[in-house]
Amino acid sequence: MRIVLRKWSDCMKGDGFSYTDPLAAPRSMAAGPRASDREIATARADVACKEKTRLVGVWSAVESAHQNRLIKERAKELTAARRERDDRLRRAAEVLRSSAPSS
Repeated sequence: MRIVLRKWSDCMKGDGFSYTDPLAAPRSMAAGPRASDREIATARADVACKEKTRLVGVWSAVESAHQNRLIKERAKELTAARRERDDRLRRAAEVLRSSAPSS
């Protein structure tokens, strides 16, 4: 991931923009009704550099692998949390049914 982020940053520098983090580019833009010429140029460079470096695909693959590893490592905890949630929902439904006005 670090290599791809560095490649993206280098690509942006090649287009005249200095960002080390792809999330920093959109955060640096003003919130207004119209984008400035600089903001449009930044956005175009960002998209082009993301495509050139395959940043989005790599980021997605790395994040998915990390999430899948965590799911496997914490399967017991996640199963217990799901059971607890389901039990609470079942009890809440019972309370609602028992307190509903009779027709």
